Amino acid sequence: MEKEIKLDFIYAMQYGLAEFNDSPFIYNRIIGGNFEWINKLVKNKTIKPIFKTEDYWYLEIPTKEGIKYLSPDDWLLMYEDKSLDVVENKYFK
Repeated sequence: MEKEIKLDFIYAMQYGLAEFNDSPFIYNRIIGGNFEWINKLVKNKTIKPIFKTEDYWYLEIPTKEGIKYLSPDDWLLMYEDKSLDVVENKYFK
């Protein structure tokens, strides 16, 4: 049984494909506001780029359930209480 996904977020960002020579901060789409909320998370080192074994970047995201990794096409959600979560793109189709 799949876990229930909360989609009552205030901000959402879809992560783009960032290859090794690219900036690790490439975004496909954003919902709610602008990039300012993401930039704050990066500046405060709340979210961190990590280069895994494949030839592209991931973002390390602290969630209530522990560390999750944002992969290309996944979504980063921020809720009203400022908590973060990572959700697969299939929930937005």
